[in-house]
Amino acid sequence: GTTWSRLDNVMFESYCTDIFTFSYSGTDYIYVTTDSGLFCSTNNCETWVEKNSIAGGETIGSIKEADGILYTSKSQHTYRSSDFGETWQEILFNNSNRGVGAIIKKDNFLIASVLDGVADFEFKSLDNGLTWSSYGSGLYQSNLMTLVGDYIYAASFTVLNKSTDDGLTWSGVQGL
Repeated sequence: GTTWSRLDNVMFESYCTDIFTFSYSGTDYIYVTTDSGLFCSTNNCETWVEKNSIAGGETIGSIKEADGILYTSKSQHTYRSSDFGETWQEILFNNSNRGVGAIIKKDNFLIASVLDGVADFEFKSLDNGLTWSSYGSGLYQSNLMTLVGDYIYAASFTVLNKSTDDGLTWSGVQGL
């Protein structure tokens, strides 16, 4: 990224006021979550298609792609799609509806930071998000996750955490 240019698009100027997250699927699909729902571009952001079969024009909080499967959340619900966002399946965490703050793929598993409005939880899936089990401790209000080498970093609005054991435990990053 030595040079950047603004992508002016009428849809975003007149329809959406806030962009929250984006994800690139590695197959020419770019997804953007906004205050007006979920959108997808397959031509380098020249045009966008609304993917609101789950949103109905409402805010979508996050989007993550891992191994060709999309994960997104709306309010206290989390969904997965294996067909580029055409259809969605709701994900339940311990038989409950919960919204995902962040999700990441590491090796052969997924880790999700789940927010339910009262408490924060961490879950792990070994089957691409079909089933989840409680996992880890010490992660609070995480809405971003990334891998750097073998470490997982998770951020909230005010705290950056690091895990050196695949998300089982977390410690605050000092010096910020």
